[in-house]
Amino acid sequence: DYVSPWEAGINRFGVSGVRLGGVIALLTNGAGVGMASIDTIKDIGGSVHSFVDMGALVYQKEAMTEIITAIIEEKPKAFLFSFFFQVASCEMIAQAVVEAVRLTGSKIPIIIRARGQKLQEAQDVLSAIDHILLDDFTEACVAAVEAVK
Repeated sequence: DYVSPWEAGINRFGVSGVRLGGVIALLTNGAGVGMASIDTIKDIGGSVHSFVDMGALVYQKEAMTEIITAIIEEKPKAFLFSFFFQVASCEMIAQAVVEAVRLTGSKIPIIIRARGQKLQEAQDVLSAIDHILLDDFTEACVAAVEAVK
């Protein structure tokens, strides 16, 4: 099976990543959330650029920052983060997002659907960049699709 250089770079972190050719980058903390996001985005007329399931890397800010940076450098037209953390910290993913946006200077729309631990702290961190933070899964998918129209 062929693995592109981009996919190999993402996969070296021990996570699953795939390029899909659309315009919305998608980063989640579970394959189920990812598949539901891809289906919802397609159902409302959008297309997914790339999908990465962070798995256990949600506990490693530096690795998350590198992966987010690599995805941004691929130039998707929007970036949807969809996370539901029962144990991991929303604040840590927020820090990784802000750092990657600053490193790349990216101006692409950032849409974040987050629930879980340290959500208020995450909101404080995210105030450093332009973003849309939503609680509802479907609303987040719609916002991502609308952002690229």
